[in-house]
Amino acid sequence: MNDLHFINPARTKAILIGVSEYEDEKFNNVKSAVQCVEDFADLLADNQILGLNKEKQIKILTGRLNRNKIIKELDKFVASENIDYLIFYWVGHGDVAKKNNDELTKEEFCFVTSDTSKSNFYETSIQWDIIKSKVEKGSGIQQRLYVVDACHAGAIANSLGKQDKRYYNPAFDFELTQGSALLASADRKHEAYFDDEAEHTYFSGALIDLLKNGIDEENIDGFELALLKEELNNVLQRIDTPQKFNIVCNPGKINNVLFFRNKKSLLTISREEKLRKVKEFKELVETVDFEKDKGLEKHIKAAFKDIRGKSEYADIATSLFKLLEVFNQKKAYYHKIMPIHKAEIATLNNTIKEHEAQNKQKDKELKDLTNHKKELTDREKTLSAEKKRLEAENSKFKKDLENLKRNKGKKDKKIRAVFLLNAAILILLIILWNHNLNNNDENYKAVVIESPKAVVKTFKKTKDYIEIVNEISFKMIKIKGGTFKMGTNDGDRYDRPIHSVTIGDFYMGEHEVTFAEYDSFCEATNRKKPSDEGWGRGNRPAINVSWNDATAYCKWLSKKTGKNYILPTEAEWEYAAGGGSNHQKWAGTNSENSLGNYAWYELNSGSKTHPVCSKRPNTFGLYDMSGNVIEWCSDRARTYSSSSQTNPQGASNIVRRRVFRGGSWDSSTYTCRVAIRSNNFPAHRFNDIGFRVVCR
Repeated sequence: MNDLHFINPARTKAILIGVSEYEDEKFNNVKSAVQCVEDFADLLADNQILGLNKEKQIKILTGRLNRNKIIKELDKFVASENIDYLIFYWVGHGDVAKKNNDELTKEEFCFVTSDTSKSNFYETSIQWDIIKSKVEKGSGIQQRLYVVDACHAGAIANSLGKQDKRYYNPAFDFELTQGSALLASADRKHEAYFDDEAEHTYFSGALIDLLKNGIDEENIDGFELALLKEELNNVLQRIDTPQKFNIVCNPGKINNVLFFRNKKSLLTISREEKLRKVKEFKELVETVDFEKDKGLEKHIKAAFKDIRGKSEYADIATSLFKLLEVFNQKKAYYHKIMPIHKAEIATLNNTIKEHEAQNKQKDKELKDLTNHKKELTDREKTLSAEKKRLEAENSKFKKDLENLKRNKGKKDKKIRAVFLLNAAILILLIILWNHNLNNNDENYKAVVIESPKAVVKTFKKTKDYIEIVNEISFKMIKIKGGTFKMGTNDGDRYDRPIHSVTIGDFYMGEHEVTFAEYDSFCEATNRKKPSDEGWGRGNRPAINVSWNDATAYCKWLSKKTGKNYILPTEAEWEYAAGGGSNHQKWAGTNSENSLGNYAWYELNSGSKTHPVCSKRPNTFGLYDMSGNVIEWCSDRARTYSSSSQTNPQGASNIVRRRVFRGGSWDSSTYTCRVAIRSNNFPAHRFNDIGFRVVCR
């Protein structure tokens, strides 16, 4: 008793904080925090313990408490005079964190307040260093007792002297100034437990029970805080919880536990009886199987309660404590780890089901792609056969032409007579055919050539034709000219007004220029191929091409074929897309509900391009005029005139921007309309813009 210094109640104050409500749903409310604080305050006011004045010496903060309020009240409380001894008591959540999640900074214990946010935890909580600095700056405060009932409260630890190696544990180290003591409800790695339906938390309930019942009188001389740890564990076992407590102290002149009441020692029990009890309990702990024998668990609890609930076994406390740890580890695995494993297995099973469903969907998509590939292969075979037929006809034509050249110099009278006869017959046929043409024959037209010797008529075929360049073929559709109403009064200002436009005959590509066609041009001219965005090349429309790129392709194609290939005017484009004089709202239909049959757009494209000619064509047999990709036109941007026009060509040369028409894979039903107009600079490239060609 000579080394102890008694607390002077007249110069002692206590601040008791119980945070029971939290705004962030990730923190559970601690309903029992309020009752813990109130009961602890009553015990401190008990004359047999400390006899503090509740109104003057005890500050109680409970319920919904935000960060600023707690700090403000603590500042005000420790600033008062006549305090030699301060008791700081906290019930609520706690956790460890690093400032800004910086790996280089020290991990700190943080008190969780009602307004603490899980997503901004460090900045909205109260760090241990803030509490410590405010308590230690208090005027005249010589000794401090910190009682922290929160998860991970042992993280307050930093460096503790190894005065008693029996109870020293490096994981529990902490840094306290001279004359300070800490009672923590859990170490750095563990949580503190509470029951929503219980009156107290496990730790505070044990502490309050100890304050009421006291400690063994026989151990009062030379008392160490480690014995208090044993007493708390005794109480803890009586309420059946896996809670572990950590109690450490910085040596110095502190009256850390003298306010606890004592209780009389019970009758002693023989050493043999103690060892028998320990052996019996050890056998039960080593053989327990929570999964198979739940009744054995109850027996172990009763046996441990019988041993740990009596102070007669204090001298074998260390052995019992080790057995308790083994028991708690097994129990924790059964009640915590095993359910987690079962949950993980359930999650894995769900993941497997999801993957199987995804695999089925991918198998279906692969089957669709295989069928589409077969269709493309069949179409390729048809085109290859058509190519061979045309090559054979071309070869026969060349042979016939050579035979004609060889026979050109012969002047046999008989041949001349036959030629004159044939010429007469031919003239007669021309007259007859010209008569038929004047009667609306749409398949042929007559071209009259004046000659000094005779009037000769030649004929040019005007039906659709197939062009083959570098072994790649594409079809050109004959578009018979006419008059139609261009523009709309339902769209934007740029689409108005409706006006009459007359268009001459021309040929237009059956589909947009594909990557196969455009890549052939790039290889022939050493140009860089445009990106396909990872969607595929081949029979998909070429994208990421500028107006300048498109016109360069037309010049190259014209040179290769000897024909005049160019970009369409926007008048030609709108006339062809709308189906001529009837002028449909979308290419192929006037019904929004059936647009998906004719166009790839935002509702069915999957945010990418698709192979050409995979939807229905419009009235002229043209594909993808309202979707897949937007198409460059030759015109410079201009506003419409209300007057009638014939073959309009766009604005003057001073306008730089070029027109593009139609919808794309990314367009809405509104922007897929035939009458929609837009424009941009000729050097710009986009992943939803391509082009098609016309021939005049």
